[in-house]
Amino acid sequence: MINSAILLTAILLPIIITRLSLSFFINWQAQKKLLITNFEGKKIATAGGAVLFLSLLFCFYLLSRMPNKLPLPYALLFFYLFGITLLGAIDDIWGEKECKGLKGHLMKLWKKEGISTGIYKAAGGLLLGFFISSRINEGYLIEWIMGGFFLALLSNFFNLLDTRPGRSARVFFFISFVIVIFFRDLAWALLPIWGVLLVYLPWELNKQIMLGDTGAYLLGGILGIFSLFVLSGKTIIVLNLLLLFVHLFCEKFSLNSIIEEKLSRNLLVRTGRKN
Repeated sequence: MINSAILLTAILLPIIITRLSLSFFINWQAQKKLLITNFEGKKIATAGGAVLFLSLLFCFYLLSRMPNKLPLPYALLFFYLFGITLLGAIDDIWGEKECKGLKGHLMKLWKKEGISTGIYKAAGGLLLGFFISSRINEGYLIEWIMGGFFLALLSNFFNLLDTRPGRSARVFFFISFVIVIFFRDLAWALLPIWGVLLVYLPWELNKQIMLGDTGAYLLGGILGIFSLFVLSGKTIIVLNLLLLFVHLFCEKFSLNSIIEEKLSRNLLVRTGRKN
């Protein structure tokens, strides 16, 4: 009975916190003139991941009080998610918008114009990833390295997606659903996140707020750290190669343009069929 009450609270409390915090967070940014301009030229709030982190903070603590609901100790999970969210928040607040992609950040360093926040974010994400991976894969150096790269690449992958409303959240839903189909033990850890995202998503789709690097890194970090517990070392290596390919591809081509072009073609095909 007590466990059921804790579990219900762990699911409902983050939803309530998210709903109550969003309007306050958006209004606070408006008052402090922290709103940013989105792809349509509209002023919206950013760093929505801060609200998600606050909500999930309580959720994961409650789940840690129950047996077999979290795949790792709460302190370790909190340390990683706090670190990765903080790195994203720093880039959201102080990031140089003129630096695009890894090439842009490296060129700034090469020209001795200073170290961009993007470099700090990438290096910090990699170091955090290596540390967490070493705690999970004790004694296996190659798994430390592969796990660290996986966490860093997956977090930044969600950052690449976060250029249009709802895209990162939808991809998170899809990948996490697939993971739960094969690894049902992770359902309890992911269920509260789904609830929080369902509350948050309409606000983003209405272009009132965006996840920002804060939220994109958080979603990628959550998915990555849970995946390390259920995926084999060979699978992690394959995923690293795939993620590396996507990152290199995005250095040369616009992922957003490709997605939108594909959607436009599908719309034209459907319109043609109706006519």
